[in-house]
Amino acid sequence: MASHELVSAAARVAIVDSATAEVVGALQREGLRALLLKGPGLAEWLWDDAPVRPYGDTDLLVSPLERPRVERVLTGLGYVRTLGDGDIPQPTPELHAETWRRERSGPAVDLHRTLNGARAPAERAWAALTRSTDRLRVGSVEVEIPSLAGRALHVALHAAYHGERSGKPVEDLDRALARASFDTWSEAAGLARELDAEDAFAAGLELLPHGRALAERLGIAGQRSVEVSLRAGANRPLALSLEWLAQAPGVSAKARLARQLLFPPAAWVRLTYSFARRGRRALVAAYLVRLTRIPRYGVQAVMDWRRARRGARG
Repeated sequence: MASHELVSAAARVAIVDSATAEVVGALQREGLRALLLKGPGLAEWLWDDAPVRPYGDTDLLVSPLERPRVERVLTGLGYVRTLGDGDIPQPTPELHAETWRRERSGPAVDLHRTLNGARAPAERAWAALTRSTDRLRVGSVEVEIPSLAGRALHVALHAAYHGERSGKPVEDLDRALARASFDTWSEAAGLARELDAEDAFAAGLELLPHGRALAERLGIAGQRSVEVSLRAGANRPLALSLEWLAQAPGVSAKARLARQLLFPPAAWVRLTYSFARRGRRALVAAYLVRLTRIPRYGVQAVMDWRRARRGARG
């Protein structure tokens, strides 16, 4: 990384850390607990030998019972929800995390219900991940972060969710595999079972050869769902959409989902295509770009989907 890039990344991290300290401090003053995911916790653990580990937002896991109070605190600080339930084209409207921003170009707060890849109820995820935690100072505030096993679990799930071509998530996983002991990974596997995320956990580990050996040693290697396989592979959204359509119950449900996938909510389009934020015409252009990509990548998506289905049956 060039010197000017280092300076820019360090400045961005400082801005995010300042926002994190402000938000977590405000929550603590209201007696609200929040678990800081990724960000400084991963930087301290995995990137202590690097000048800076860039990150651009604050990821907070909060109790589902306290979520309304947490949202009121964010609103009081000037944040507004910019990506919420129903804003992403997927079979279920509820997201694992909603995005809040105070300024369009400012750092975001991703308010998590659970970890990506976890299917257990949010209450169970909160109980499991807060049973044992560590603490870390961010700015002037001491924050809670997941235990080492919780961080290892999250690194593997994050890599599985974003896929083998995702860059930084896979690099985080590579570093975690080199640094965490077998006992830590065994504890992480236990957490994965509690969160009903064992297949996604295994898929994440198996993105790398030494992770595949670890998954075999843990006894979790092997079969996984079609959706998990598609996410962890080349991560082609169109192939994943085909699986969702195949699983939708009945013609009407398939039709509703197809409309949502072809013409997703504007909030998601603006998030995916940055130029769509320039105005109405740019938003329409982004929808057209999305539609033109379907025939371009359709054949490969069908091949990927069929391969994943054969693998799941096998």
